[in-house]
Amino acid sequence: SEGFTTIRVPVTWKNHVGTAPDYAIRREWLDRVQQVVDWCREEDLYVIIDMHHESSWLTNASKDYDQTMREYRAIWTQIAVRFQDYDEHLIFESMNEIGFDDLGDEKGCELQNRINAEFTERIREEESREKVER
Repeated sequence: SEGFTTIRVPVTWKNHVGTAPDYAIRREWLDRVQQVVDWCREEDLYVIIDMHHESSWLTNASKDYDQTMREYRAIWTQIAVRFQDYDEHLIFESMNEIGFDDLGDEKGCELQNRINAEFTERIREEESREKVER
C-alpha cells in the first residue's frame, strides 16, 4: 500500500550449513527462508535473497579458492533447486558486501567477478537442468 514493489531478504546461511562434502543446509532453515519468500510473493512483491554476513568464510577465497568455492557452490545449488519453480519475481544476489582487502582493490574486484561468474553459471545450470527434466 506504500508503493514498494521489491523487498530484500538478507539471509545468513553459514550457521545453518553442515560439513563437507555436502554442506547441506538445514531443512528447517531452508523451509523458513521459503516461508518468508512466499509471504512476500503473496503481497505481490519481488523478492531478493542473498548470502549476507558471510565474510567470515567467503573471504577465504583469496587464500583457498577451491575449498571456499566447493562450499559456495553447494549452498547456491541447494538454494537454486529449492526455488527452481519460482519465476522472475524471485531474484538471487550472489553475496553482500564481501571485500577481499588482503588483495587490494584491483585483484579483489577480479576475485569478486570470478565468484560472481561462478554464481551465474551455477544458477543457470540449475535452471537448464530443470527445463530438461520437465
